[in-house]
Amino acid sequence: MTKIIEKDWVKLGLSPSTVVEAMDSTQLLLSKIEEARVKYDTAYIGSTYANLEQDVALTKLYNEYVELFDLYTDRLEDV
Repeated sequence: MTKIIEKDWVKLGLSPSTVVEAMDSTQLLLSKIEEARVKYDTAYIGSTYANLEQDVALTKLYNEYVELFDLYTDRLEDV
């Protein structure tokens, strides 16, 4: 658990009685990746474009998924 010193409480807008715990954000990131994948899959199935590169919304969803996945793999390399 990361201890936050008192002067940091003020900077963060926390009261001294606030309990601050370090947590592994990997699970949150994995759930965001899954959410992005589901959004992409849904848009992919519903796309009416013959060429998927022409579907701007689908391309945006794909890029969001890739960014999250790259962030996750970067974190794994740091471990």
